[in-house]
Amino acid sequence: RRRKLEVVKKEATSRARGNGWVSDLLFGRGAVHFAVQVLGQSVARSCALSEEVAATARRKGIFGRGDTCHACDSPYRVKLVDERIPIGILGGTGLVGRRLAARLARNDHPFFALGPVAGSPASEGQPLKDVWNAKEEALASHYGPTLWTPEPCPSALDGVTVSPASALATVDYVISAIAPALGHHEDRLRDLGVAVFSISPHDRTNAANPLIVPEVNGLEALREEEGNFSVQLPLFKSPNCVVCGTSVALKALETFGVEEVAMTTFQALSGRGDAKYSPPERVVGNVFPLSGSVENTDAYQRQELLRLFPGLKKCTVFAHRVPVQNGHYVRVQCQLARCPKSVDAVKAAFRDFQQPLSVPSAPAKPIVLFDTPGRPAPLFDADLDGGFAVAVGDVRLSEDGDLSFALVVNNLVRGAWGGALLNAELYELLLRRRSSDYDKRRVTTTVDSSFSSSSVDDATQEGHTTLPAPPPPLK
Repeated sequence: RRRKLEVVKKEATSRARGNGWVSDLLFGRGAVHFAVQVLGQSVARSCALSEEVAATARRKGIFGRGDTCHACDSPYRVKLVDERIPIGILGGTGLVGRRLAARLARNDHPFFALGPVAGSPASEGQPLKDVWNAKEEALASHYGPTLWTPEPCPSALDGVTVSPASALATVDYVISAIAPALGHHEDRLRDLGVAVFSISPHDRTNAANPLIVPEVNGLEALREEEGNFSVQLPLFKSPNCVVCGTSVALKALETFGVEEVAMTTFQALSGRGDAKYSPPERVVGNVFPLSGSVENTDAYQRQELLRLFPGLKKCTVFAHRVPVQNGHYVRVQCQLARCPKSVDAVKAAFRDFQQPLSVPSAPAKPIVLFDTPGRPAPLFDADLDGGFAVAVGDVRLSEDGDLSFALVVNNLVRGAWGGALLNAELYELLLRRRSSDYDKRRVTTTVDSSFSSSSVDDATQEGHTTLPAPPPPLK
C-alpha cells in the first residue's frame, strides 16, 4: 500500500507540474482526492490527502474548488471542497484586520471564507498568531493591564501566515483598513477589477465612491452601481466608526424629520488601533480632546453625517478619546421638524426599527433600546448581537421639542470590519450574483512591482490599513 501511494504521489506531482500547478504537494494517509485554491489560484495538492491535512490546509487559507482532483482527474472520495468566496485583508495584522481574520476563520459564514491576510513587510511570512500575541501584549504593556486586556488569538488562526500585499490581487474581494497615505493600494486593486470594501478615510469624500451604512442607504447606494459592471467599480466606503452607529439611530428617527444634530463622542482606545498614544498619560486616567489633532475625527464625522443625511441643516461634533478599551459612547442632541407627542413615541421609533436587509451578518434588531438608568454603557453593551447592534438609551424630550439620547457602538465590529463585511454581503447578494457582466469586467493580469508589500504597513482603525477584491459567481 505504501508503494502504491508513492506511485500515486509521483504521478500526481508530475501531472501537477505539467499543468502549471503548485508542486509542493501535501500528502497524508488514506487516498482522499483534494484540490484546493491557494490565494485564488487553482492548485492540485494531492491524491492522498487526509481529512486532517485538509483541515490544516483550510486553516492556512487554502480553498478548494470543484469535485475532481486536478492531478489525476478522478472524483473525490470524500467531499472536502470549500466553494465559499475568499476575502483578502490588507492591514490584516492591524487591530481591525486581526479581528476580521478571526471572524472569517470561524468557517461558519455561508458564502465568505478567509483569504490572504496581508500585512507589512516586517510581518510577512510570520505566523499570524505570533504577530497577534506580540501586538496585544504591546498594547497591554503600554496602557497597563487594568486598561487593556489582551485578546487571545483564536486557535482557528493556527497555521495562518502573513501574506505579501501582492497576494491580494489574486482574490476578488478585499476588505481594506489601510492608512489614508497608503490609499493608492486600494486604487490599484480597484483598477484590477477587485471590489474594495474599505473603512479607510482614503478618498472617502469623493462622490464617485459610495459611502454606505447598510441600514441607512445600502440598497439605494448599491442599486446605483447596478449598471456599472462593464466599467470600473468605485471604492465601497464605510464611514467613521461613530457615524456607523449614530446614522442607524438617526435613520430610526426619520419619521420626525431630523434637521440639526450635535453630538459629543467618548471614543475607546481600540479606535486608535495599534498606534499608541505617547506618553500614555494622554489617555490613561484622562480625557483627550481630538479636535485639532492629527486624527481629524470630528471633521470626518461631521462631513459623513451631512452626506448620509442631505436634509440635515446643521451638524456639530465634539470628539474625545477616553480610557476605555472597546465601545464608543455618544451623546446626541437633535432638533426635529415634527415634534413627537411624547418621549414614548421616540422610544417606540427606536424599538420598532426593523432590519431592512436579508444578509447573514445583519442583526434582526439593529437597535436595542434600554430604559435602565446607567445604560447604555460600553462595558455592558458594546457586544450586543456580536457587536453589530447599536445600543440606545437615556432618551429625553424637552418641552420645546429638542431630543437627546445616548448610544454605544462597537467600534471594531459595527464601526469597522463588521460594517465593511455587511457591505460586501449586500453587494454579493444584491448585485454580484445577478450580474452577467462581472467576468467581462474582471481584469486578469500579473502583479507588477508597483503593487508590492514593500510600501504597505500596518495601520489603525481611525487612520487605517487594508486591501480589497471579488470572486467568480457561485455555481
